[in-house]
Amino acid sequence: MWRTEPLTKWPEQLQREKGSRSVGPFRVGITKTEPFLERELYMISARNVILRTFHGEKDYRRDGGLRVDARAPIHPGVILEFEKPQLTEQGDIYYVKMRLPCDTYRDWADNLRAIAMVLEGLRMIDRHEVSQGAQYQGYLALPPKPGELTIEEAAAFLAEQGEVAGAESTLLRFRSFAETAYKVAAKRLHPDKGGDAEQFAKLEKSISMIRDQFSANGDAQ
Repeated sequence: MWRTEPLTKWPEQLQREKGSRSVGPFRVGITKTEPFLERELYMISARNVILRTFHGEKDYRRDGGLRVDARAPIHPGVILEFEKPQLTEQGDIYYVKMRLPCDTYRDWADNLRAIAMVLEGLRMIDRHEVSQGAQYQGYLALPPKPGELTIEEAAAFLAEQGEVAGAESTLLRFRSFAETAYKVAAKRLHPDKGGDAEQFAKLEKSISMIRDQFSANGDAQ
């Protein structure tokens, strides 16, 4: 199950003009949506699930759930946050934070239903190996930052953590060298081995960027 926490402000980048939200097509209500969402979260082994809504304090139970007689929130937007397990190439498990917001519809329960349906759709893509997990990238809970990691910064980070500091240009020319440095770095930074989760996430981002460059430009060898 999840815990519910109140929202006080809808993210500015997701703001809609007044009257732009549509009537939801689902017609099922929250009582049928909750078990549907719970099943989808269970199927992807989600943990630390938080549902954020604009309900008032009196609408929450002591256990964090919503009261059966909860009033309509002041804003229909909902945000679902959770941690999803991922596998490294070595077969180790680590968790990434996901964040799915929705204010498409006028009713908050319809927006929650939409999120549950998105999870179901993404899981089906995973099941049939259509895009090998890449479909989740747009929902990573890492906040966008101006000047986000460049390829040069990715190479420098990988070189430092892979114990080949100063060899950034070599990492960007030879795929095998980059992969070797990644394996060394992964052993040091993996959270299960005492490493920092944020640093490990940065490592995964760095090697992903470098691999994409090799896919686009090829290897120097």
